Amino acid sequence: MFAETLLSHEIFPLKKTDTCETAQVFMHDWEIAHLPVVENNKLLGYVTLEEISNNSKSTKVDKLIKNEKQFFATAHQHIFELLKIFSESSLSTIGVVNAQNSFAGIISYKEIINVIYKNSSLSQIGGIIVLEMLPKDYSLAELSRIVEYNDVKIINVFINTLVNENNSILVTMKFNQTDLKNVATSLERHGKVIRSVHQADKIDDSYANRYDWLIKYLNT
Repeated sequence: MFAETLLSHEIFPLKKTDTCETAQVFMHDWEIAHLPVVENNKLLGYVTLEEISNNSKSTKVDKLIKNEKQFFATAHQHIFELLKIFSESSLSTIGVVNAQNSFAGIISYKEIINVIYKNSSLSQIGGIIVLEMLPKDYSLAELSRIVEYNDVKIINVFINTLVNENNSILVTMKFNQTDLKNVATSLERHGKVIRSVHQADKIDDSYANRYDWLIKYLNT
């Protein structure tokens, strides 16, 4: 998935002549905290909801543009690269430019999370186990072999580094089944340190609503 396929059909940029009142209305309607300002198809920078809320309604947004460090995406950047830009900029929207450096559209962080969730194994029903280990001990092939002995498959893996003297890592694995008792037993038998297990003995209607709750949380 690339930036040019993720452009929002609902969110549009501001013009230099737009007022803080206009910008505030748009941001509240779209539930975002940043909007790019575009003039003659050129991305000039961004204005923030906090900044426009602290100015008079009639103030023009061109006086509030933040462009000390210009963050933008190119049309052919991969969705993983877009996440890096969002993380580094702390923006809720980023502008996208084409090969001619002309403004092509806007991508919102909320919509990217939506796309990732719906198009990945994260949306599938399954339990989760979190392991702690040293980086040198991590082997996805070994973990898969242990897990698949129990007729269970790993469908998603997330790794993050802990801040401790060993720089150990947490390996979060999602599986295609919810009952993980046998998997946990096998992992422990092979010397794996389990930090937590998240499973459901019974799937009810609440699971189907978890995505909706996630989106509501991101919107607050």
